[in-house]
Amino acid sequence: MNQEEIGKKIKKIRIDNNLTQKDFADLLGVTYQAVSKWENGKNLPDISIMKVICDKYNYKLDELLGDSYKSESSKKSFTKYIMFAFVILFMIGAIVFAIKANSGFHFGTINTSCSEFKIKGSIAYNSSKTSIYISDLEYCGDTKDNTKYKKIESTLLISKNNVDKNIYTDTKEDVSLDDYLENFSMQVNSNICLNFDGDLSLSIYAYDESSKATIYKIPLSMSDSCSLK
Repeated sequence: MNQEEIGKKIKKIRIDNNLTQKDFADLLGVTYQAVSKWENGKNLPDISIMKVICDKYNYKLDELLGDSYKSESSKKSFTKYIMFAFVILFMIGAIVFAIKANSGFHFGTINTSCSEFKIKGSIAYNSSKTSIYISDLEYCGDTKDNTKYKKIESTLLISKNNVDKNIYTDTKEDVSLDDYLENFSMQVNSNICLNFDGDLSLSIYAYDESSKATIYKIPLSMSDSCSLK
């Protein structure tokens, strides 16, 4: 910033408003010696005082500071944009690297052929890890089940050669089937390989006060959306 040019502009503002250096100084809460130094280019007022001058005398700060200030501001803004773009690119690169590092992952959605239920879910798996997320489960039976059960238990199973393997179990007490399903979600992260060479299913057991269970077995199927190899 050119101190002499700024000083000349401050002096012009003072003279245009018919103020002495002392009058101007009193309005700004400084000494007249400080005003004299500004106008002679020996010193600059604090930026907060510059803003007061501009606001009071209808002057733009950019005009007071001159083109050099605009250039510096533009450079700083450009540098910020470059840094932001670099961070975004770095994050994208890190994500891509992480995905590639977990090569062999398959991604898909989970569905059901059961007419009584609708289900929304997703899955990601490779030779050593499996992640399953079921976000929505809706009962489509002819009548709503508003019975308040003592306990409702849902179990995610994989079956092969008539042998069931329990992958995950969720339990809620004193709840109706409708309320249970309305708030249903299931997230499973396993270090075992499922490979889906067995039958995946979700079983729901609703126990009444006498511990008698109403059982729903929902067969699940997976459709691949993509794979990374």
